Amino acid sequence: MPVTVQSTAIYLLAILAAVCGTWVLQAAWRFPARQWHLVLLGWILVFTSLYVWTLTTTTDKGIALGIAAWVMIAVLFLLRSAMKSPVRAQRKQRKIKAKSKEGVAISMPKSQIAVNALTVLTIGPLAGLAAMLMSTLLLCLMQLVQLEYTATIALTMIIFPVFWAGLAVMLGYQQRLSTRLVTVAVIGLGSSLCLWLVS
Repeated sequence: MPVTVQSTAIYLLAILAAVCGTWVLQAAWRFPARQWHLVLLGWILVFTSLYVWTLTTTTDKGIALGIAAWVMIAVLFLLRSAMKSPVRAQRKQRKIKAKSKEGVAISMPKSQIAVNALTVLTIGPLAGLAAMLMSTLLLCLMQLVQLEYTATIALTMIIFPVFWAGLAVMLGYQQRLSTRLVTVAVIGLGSSLCLWLVS
């Protein structure tokens, strides 16, 4: 799209939606209690930004540009948070707490160790597998509507870490391990079933 007043307005609207969506997601993360309505609103704004980007060029290229822009915005938000709470200050606080508790042996129950291990496994590899199945399903759907093959491959590679990150955030908000396992199982098995149906 040539650079005109209309195209500039579309670019600014897409960036504004991405910034607002990221800000809402960050605000939801800071609340001590789960704020699902803020999480939903944040993702709606992010996906709205991706849709607006598609108005500037072809669908696949617009989504790729939108994701790249959103990642840059998210990195800037993380950098801003890091500047507000420097790592060095946090390390000093941890050292002070460690010294104050020196000599006090705290043992973690084996059941809690197992729960922690399963939580890491769920949010990490299992969520990644579910995200991979979702990305593969998206690839098959894009091929069904006959999008350009190279663009669909590139778009799938970009969307995969976004799916993984979004799923990891959703699982992190859930308090029970059983709920996390059920969520991953439903998403993974549902994506596998859809893949079987469309293939």
